[in-house]
Amino acid sequence: MQLSMKEHKFTIRDKFTVQDATGNDKYQVVGELLSAAKTLHIKDMNGNEVASIQEKIISFKPKFYLVINGERVGEIVKDMSLFKPKYHISGLDWNIKGDISEHKYSISSDKKMIVTVKKKRFALTGTYVFDIEDESNEIPALAAVLAINYIVSNS
Repeated sequence: MQLSMKEHKFTIRDKFTVQDATGNDKYQVVGELLSAAKTLHIKDMNGNEVASIQEKIISFKPKFYLVINGERVGEIVKDMSLFKPKYHISGLDWNIKGDISEHKYSISSDKKMIVTVKKKRFALTGTYVFDIEDESNEIPALAAVLAINYIVSNS
């Protein structure tokens, strides 16, 4: 299944729209306006929160928690590296490979591919395309990509 995520420009808080392969809106992502820790809420088109990512403020390395249905299911951590950034997702046992700073990477488990991500070039707004292998990973994959995007954009 394929999703695309478009960043809204000229807003006072982070905001994204996620669409399915046919161009229909599927999720809205909205950041909190005045919060010490960065939090992004992923909501379905009825306004129900399906997941969130929450920054861990007191940490030596950038970290985000993935929260789905009120339960913390994973943590994205930026590892120290001399040459290019490395990330891992604990809790889900997912590995991230590729060029994260260029927004061309994949997330996989030991057994299978979870999602491939690429940023569209020459788009007026930040537009990302995800190819998700298994529909059951749609929400955690979307949350992971949002957290990685935030870490890369603010590093």
